[in-house]
Amino acid sequence: MFEGSSLRARVRLSQIPLILNGDMRAVLALLAVAILMEWKILVGGTVVGMDAATLFYPAYSFLGESLSSARVPVWNPYQVSGTPFAADPQSGWMYWPAMLLFSVMPLAAAAKSFIFLHLLVAALAVYALARALRISVVGALVSAIGYGFATFFYERSICCFEHVMVALWLPLLMLTVEMALRQTNWVTRSLWWCAAGFAFSQILASWLGQGSYYALLAVVGFVIYRTLIAPPNDQRLDGGGARLRTLALHGSALLVLGAGMAAAGLLPRIEYNVLSNLAGGYADTPAAIAGGWTPRDWAKLLDRKNWYAGAVTLALAIVAPFAARGRYGTPFWFALSLGALILAGRDTTPLHWLLYHLLPGFSRLHPHNPERIMLLFYLGASLCAGATISALREAPTRTTLLALIPATGAVALKLAEARLPEPGPRLIPTGSLIFLLLGVVFLAVYPLLPRYRPHVTTLILLVLVLDLFTAGRTAVDNGPGRFRTVNLNTHYDASGAAVFLRSQGGSELFRYFGYDPEVRLYEPRSMGYPPTTYRYHWRDIARGTVMLVHNRSVPLGLHDIQGYRPVRIKRYDEYMSALNGREQEYRESNVLAGGLESPLLDLLNVRYIVVPRATVNHRNDLQRLTEIHPTVYRDASVRVLRRQQSLPRAWLVHEAQRVKRGEALALIGSGTVDPRRVALLEDPPPPLALPPDPTSDRVRVDLYEPGRIRASTSTGAAGLLVFSEVYYPAWKAYVDD
Repeated sequence: MFEGSSLRARVRLSQIPLILNGDMRAVLALLAVAILMEWKILVGGTVVGMDAATLFYPAYSFLGESLSSARVPVWNPYQVSGTPFAADPQSGWMYWPAMLLFSVMPLAAAAKSFIFLHLLVAALAVYALARALRISVVGALVSAIGYGFATFFYERSICCFEHVMVALWLPLLMLTVEMALRQTNWVTRSLWWCAAGFAFSQILASWLGQGSYYALLAVVGFVIYRTLIAPPNDQRLDGGGARLRTLALHGSALLVLGAGMAAAGLLPRIEYNVLSNLAGGYADTPAAIAGGWTPRDWAKLLDRKNWYAGAVTLALAIVAPFAARGRYGTPFWFALSLGALILAGRDTTPLHWLLYHLLPGFSRLHPHNPERIMLLFYLGASLCAGATISALREAPTRTTLLALIPATGAVALKLAEARLPEPGPRLIPTGSLIFLLLGVVFLAVYPLLPRYRPHVTTLILLVLVLDLFTAGRTAVDNGPGRFRTVNLNTHYDASGAAVFLRSQGGSELFRYFGYDPEVRLYEPRSMGYPPTTYRYHWRDIARGTVMLVHNRSVPLGLHDIQGYRPVRIKRYDEYMSALNGREQEYRESNVLAGGLESPLLDLLNVRYIVVPRATVNHRNDLQRLTEIHPTVYRDASVRVLRRQQSLPRAWLVHEAQRVKRGEALALIGSGTVDPRRVALLEDPPPPLALPPDPTSDRVRVDLYEPGRIRASTSTGAAGLLVFSEVYYPAWKAYVDD
C-alpha cells in the first residue's frame, strides 16, 4: 500500500508537495544537472544523429516555416514526389513543443531548446510523480536523475526523438492520472482528467504505433493497480463493484479526452495508415520480425553505451521490493520494469502469448524491434531506485543486508563473464562495476553512520550523477558512426549543385534525384531487403550530402523523387519497386541501377540527376548515364545531368484506356503505352476527342504551393489534364469554366 496522510484529501494543489526548503532546492539541483549533462551536446554546435539530421530536423523546419506563414502543412512536395505531411506520424504536427519551438526560433536554437527541455522536463515530471507517491525529496531526486538522464534517453535525444518525446509525457500522464484518482470534487477531477488527456494526446502525436501502445499499456496497468489493488490511502473504496466503477470511470475519461485532444493529428494519420506501406503495422513486411533481445542482451543495461540504465539506479532498484515493499507503488513499478524486460525478448514467452491474444493489433506491432518497449523499463527502475532511498530512513538496520543483493549479483556476473562464448555484450564492464560497488558501499554504511546519513545520501546522488555523466559522454563519443557536431543554421545550406537546380526552376517545374548506390550499407540478410542506400552515410559530406540525398531537398525547397521516411503511400512504393525491378528496405525510396532507364522515370517529371563527378571504369552505370545525358553543371564533387525525355508536371491527353489495379505500371514500364498520349485509368474514362491541331494544346501551372496547385489549359477538343503528382484521396479537383 502507499504511504499516505491519515487526513482525507481535500481539493487543493498542495496534494503535490511543494516545500520551499526541500523541493525547490531539488528542482534547482535538477536544473544544474541538466546543464551539466547536456553541455557537450548543446554548446559549440549541436550534436546530431542520423534520424535527427535526415528525418526530424528537415521535417520540423518545414513544419515551423509553414506555421510561421499561417499555413497548415498538409502536404510535403519536396520528397518522394509529394507525400502527406500533417498525416505523417513523425512530422511533428500537433506535437506542441515542436510546433511552438520550430515556428518561433531559428533551427539551431529550436533544436537545442527541444533537446534540453525534453530531458529536463522528463526529469522534473518524474520528480513530481515520485513526490506525489510520497517518496522523499532525496528519493525523488534519485528517480528524476536516474530517469531523465539515463544514457538511453540521453543518446536518443541526439538521434531518435520519438523515444524522448514519450519519455517526457509518460511520467506526466502517470502523475495526472494519480492526481485525478485522488480527487473527490468533480471539478478538480475533471481538470486533472483534461491534463491527463493532453499528456496522452502528446504521446499519440509523438509516436503513433509502438510508443503510444506501450504508454497506453503502462497507464492502463497503473489505473488498474490504483483502483483494484492499491487505491490511494486517502480514499476508501468498499467492495469490488465500487473499484470496478472507478476503473471504468477514469479509464474511459482518459481515452476519450486523450483521443479528442489528439483528433487533429490522429484522424489524418488513421486515414494515412490505411493507404501506407505500413498499413496495420509491420506484419506484411520483411521487417515484421526484427530485433529483440536474448537473456544475454539484458547485460546492455550495464554496458556503458546507448542502453545503459545506470549501475547505481539498477542496484537501488533491485533492492526496492525488499526495502520499500508495498509502499510508493513499488510492486507496480517493479512489475512494469520486469514486464518490459521480458517483452523485449525476441522469443515468444507466456507473457508474449497472453498479450498477443488479448490485445488488438499487438501481435502486428510488437515483434518489430520489441526492445523498444524498454522505454517503460527506465521509468519503473528509476522510481524503484527512489523508493529504496526513501525507505532508508524508516528501516535503516536492514540496509546493510539488502546491499548484499546487488553486490553479490555484480560479483557473480563478473565471474560468469569469462565463461560465456563470444560474441556478445560483456555482462558487466569494469566501469559499471566500480559505480555499482560505490553505490552499494554507501548503501551499506548508511545505518552505521547515523550522524552522517544526509551526507551518505548526498554521496549516493553524486555517484549517480557521475555514473550517468561519464556514460553519456562515452555514448556520444563512441557512437557507431552516427553522431556529429554541426551548426544547424548552416548545415542545410545549398551546395553548388543545389544553387544550380534552384536557378533552373523558372516557370517550369521539375524533379531530380541523386544517384550513387555505392554509398550504401548492407543490412543483415535475414531482413529480406537489398542493401540500404545513402542514409547511413549522412555524415559523409564528400559522398552523401553533396548529392542532395537523405531528405536535404526539404529544407532546400527542391522537388526530389527519393526520400528516407518510414511511412509512405503504398502505391508510390509499388511504383518505385516497378521502376527498379525490386523492393527496398521499408524506410527507403531510391532509384537503383535497374531503374535508370525506366520510362516510369519520365512520368515523375525527373529532369536532373546528381551523380559523383568522377566516373571509374567499374561503374558502368555512371559511365552510361554521362554518355546519354548531357552534363549541365559540375564542381569538385558532383555533376548534374539533364534528362531530355522527362514529362512536364502537367500535360493534356485525348486518349484513355481502362485497366485493372496494378496493370498500368507494367504497361508504361515496358513501353507498351506512351503516357504522353494515353492515360491509363482504373475507372471508366470520360468521352474524349482528338483536337484538329494537337500541337495547339497548352498547359501552364500558374500556382504551385504545398497542398495547392492551379493550372490553365487550352485545347481544341475534350481531353484529360494529367498531373505528375502522387494521388491521395484528400486531393480535391475543381474546374473553373
